[in-house]
Amino acid sequence: MSCHIATRLVAQDLPVAQPIQNEQENYNNEINNEERAEIVAICMDMQKETFKQMDYLTAILQQILGCIQKGSVKATAGNTGLAVHILAYMELLQSLQGTTLAPADPEMILHTAVILKNIIARLTVAVDANFENFGAPIIEELIIPDKNSEISFQYIHKLQEKNDKNLDILEEKCTSIGLTKINKAVRSMENFYKRYKYFLWTPAGIAALYGASQIWKAPFVHDGNNNTFGGAFTKNLGQIFSMQYLLPTAGSICLLAGKQNIEKFGTYLIDKSIDSVRKNYKKLKMDIINTYNILKGIKNVKKNGMALSLENEITLDDPSLIGLEDQIHELYKIIDLFENAERNIHSDIEIPKGWLLTGPSRTGKTALVKALGATINKLYESKGLKTKIELIPVDYTMITNGVTLKSYIDYALSCAPAILFIDEIHLLGIQNVGGDRALLFDFLTQLNELHKIKDPNKQVIIIGATNQAEKLAKELFTYQRFGKRLEFKTPGPVERAAFFAERFQKYGINIKNIDMQSIILQTRHCHFGHLHQIVKEARFEAHKNGQGINQMHLQHAINDIVHGITSASGLMQDEARSIALDQAGKIVAHHMLEISEIITIATICKVRRTIEEENFWLAGGKDDEKNPIRYGTVISSSLREAVTQSDAGELEKLCKRNLAGIATQKLMLGSYSIDYCAPDYRTAFEIAQKILLKGQKLKELPTAAQSKLFEQAQALVDRYEQEITDLLKNHSDLIKKIAEELLKRPFITGADIKKLIE
Repeated sequence: MSCHIATRLVAQDLPVAQPIQNEQENYNNEINNEERAEIVAICMDMQKETFKQMDYLTAILQQILGCIQKGSVKATAGNTGLAVHILAYMELLQSLQGTTLAPADPEMILHTAVILKNIIARLTVAVDANFENFGAPIIEELIIPDKNSEISFQYIHKLQEKNDKNLDILEEKCTSIGLTKINKAVRSMENFYKRYKYFLWTPAGIAALYGASQIWKAPFVHDGNNNTFGGAFTKNLGQIFSMQYLLPTAGSICLLAGKQNIEKFGTYLIDKSIDSVRKNYKKLKMDIINTYNILKGIKNVKKNGMALSLENEITLDDPSLIGLEDQIHELYKIIDLFENAERNIHSDIEIPKGWLLTGPSRTGKTALVKALGATINKLYESKGLKTKIELIPVDYTMITNGVTLKSYIDYALSCAPAILFIDEIHLLGIQNVGGDRALLFDFLTQLNELHKIKDPNKQVIIIGATNQAEKLAKELFTYQRFGKRLEFKTPGPVERAAFFAERFQKYGINIKNIDMQSIILQTRHCHFGHLHQIVKEARFEAHKNGQGINQMHLQHAINDIVHGITSASGLMQDEARSIALDQAGKIVAHHMLEISEIITIATICKVRRTIEEENFWLAGGKDDEKNPIRYGTVISSSLREAVTQSDAGELEKLCKRNLAGIATQKLMLGSYSIDYCAPDYRTAFEIAQKILLKGQKLKELPTAAQSKLFEQAQALVDRYEQEITDLLKNHSDLIKKIAEELLKRPFITGADIKKLIE
């Protein structure tokens, strides 16, 4: 049963007070048009307020869900079940938001407000109780209004005001989700210090701090860890300074002062203390900072020697590793090497000990290596083994000051089983051209030695990652060196769709309210790092405005990260109108010519190209080296990415589209901007040449033939310009309407354009 239907059914059984009953009867029988309009207006205002509150509550639920996914919430009932319940509440709100309330139906507005009130109350109690016994929503329990309340417009208004206040309280409480008691205490101390910091530096304040420090000296345990602080830390201070009364006070001041003031306090001690303080200051400072960070709940990256901790890393079966299925399948060979090392060695079964991951940056290479290590450790744990694989990260900045690559390989052997991960391996000096041949020979020798190791417990895998594999020396690409190569690429449309679907589900974003095709088309050439950034920025923007994530939040993030759209500041009024007409003419031409590409966005704002876009109608796009930022663009995308095909007919349409801006300015303004339109004209001329060449290369033609081709291309451009001018003459009103819309808003989407044309 849908939420809307259930609400209606229960509403019929609820008593409705006389004021609204009379209003409903009068609405149908006696009231005049003016009174009717007033009631409708009141209901519409209340309906808008209700939708606004539902959006705010959705944003809070998305924040809670993000904390659950991050692991910040340790719910009594388990995080998986808690996430399911939170999603159920979000689906309920989405159902209510999707319901079109009758404009003069106070009952529906009332019961929606009641549902919000009861959800807010449940969530507030749940946050305070660490989500203990937090169950799924039951509609019959959520739509019961307060007893003995007069149900009227005034009552609905008061209820909405109460919901506003309670939403703010809930939002404030949610900022502490996932914090430990000690973490909250430290935050309270920070707030206390900000308020009373001047008093704390007085003799009375120092005396008070000393008294507090005597309590602080008692050991205490940080939530979730067996780390003891306080007494041990004070003892360490005493050993360094040998000042019985200054030290507890110093420690307390450091904790209260905040991270930024620790260094100032330390500097003061250095200036005023004996030489032994100077020698031990760095150690003291690190002890203070580390203790302070642990108190605040900041989990520093734990390292064992040079190895990276894999405790909190995702494994290879995690759904977030979208688009890497082929690479994951290959990496399971390494898992089998470690899982069945003894069997494989005795059976003379070997796999390459050197693996090379190639492809553009931010396509998942490093994430996959960490997931590999975490998967192996999880496998060891499932078998009850205490063995842990070490993941040792190395990059070119670490090979310096006498520390050689050999020293890292030796370290990996000493703590085997291990994975040595060399990022940006092409920068290590083992390039094909200009590299260090002695270093290359030494590295090749080390790789050969790794393949000779037969001890099952001493296996070491070396994985290199690079986005410039062509620079590496050819000697590296043999079986006993980097014998296995895995290629990574930017995600295609299927992978991008799967990525966004997984992210939206994870954070409770209603996919029904998102134009997935537009987002997928606009993120062509984006790597996974860009996609993560888009979702994060959209979530931040939505939460900042107290809203659930919608299409506009995602579009703003894409405009910034992908298209580089900023603002129209700096344009004079006549310049803005000229650019708007230029873009509007291209849009109308695109529609009338029935070009197969899909328009995703148009703007007259400044545009700085941040990510490669093949179908970027950027005025001045080919002059980027001289003018990296220009005004105005229309962006369209093809549904085909793997294979780009353009027949002569499609090329003819594209040529006319590039000339449409010039034709529009001539029609509407009597002239056109030569500088602004020059890139469009050059592009049109190049397309005309391509049509005439029919696959031939211009440079291969005789000089006389080239000259003739230029004349023919010019004549073809002139003919196309006249044809597109004749076409646009009949659609001047539509061009003006689109231009006016471009002047009103920073950008218009493909959906906006479709509505304007229809």
